[in-house]
Amino acid sequence: MNGHDLSAQSKTIIYDVYCYLKDLVTNNPNGRVGDIFNQTQKCAAEACKVSLSSVQRICAEAYTDDNSLLDGNFVFKDPKRNGTEKSITNVDDFEKDVIRRTVQEFYDKGEYPNCGKLKEALKEKIGFKGSESSLRTILKRIGYKYKRCNDGRRFFMERADIVAARVTFLRKMHNERANKLERPIIYLDETWVNQNHCKKYIWQSSDSKGGLKVPVGKGSRLIVCHAGSAKHGF
Repeated sequence: MNGHDLSAQSKTIIYDVYCYLKDLVTNNPNGRVGDIFNQTQKCAAEACKVSLSSVQRICAEAYTDDNSLLDGNFVFKDPKRNGTEKSITNVDDFEKDVIRRTVQEFYDKGEYPNCGKLKEALKEKIGFKGSESSLRTILKRIGYKYKRCNDGRRFFMERADIVAARVTFLRKMHNERANKLERPIIYLDETWVNQNHCKKYIWQSSDSKGGLKVPVGKGSRLIVCHAGSAKHGF
């Protein structure tokens, strides 16, 4: 067992075993117990099934300033782990807007907004804790893509049609709310399904006779619309 990988609890147990054996030698210096446990660190290593160097390192660590005393006992610290950054891709509308404005700020300053720079800027603004790969996923979800610039470099650009649609929508919403119209604001959504959509697998006899016949082709596409508002629901 490698001493560098031992947890604080394991170190405490090994050190307690060492102290116990040392007390036996101290209390019985001339007895049989003292002869058996004269080399307390070696005996502690054999009892705990760790290397002698691990016990020596733990004993040395117990007397350093990095550990504190609690009720007369040494409190060890767990080794630091090199963990990976957590994947965080769920952001709300406010955070999405901050990301868009941050990208635009890089453009205004004449800088290339790579994921590393964006991550540091967002960490200061909204406390973003995700990794660069998480940020890359978020950028793609909100309409950005990695494309080549005129000078041959690559950076994130937002599609022009998405920008234009957002501006139009925000202007209409602003006018509606400014006029305080009584009619509710209805939000629309839609999805689609093919006319011949069906399962590919069914239970049938081993001789492949009988059963349902799957239609050939997808058929017509059916559009399913969905509408609702915050006041009236969907």
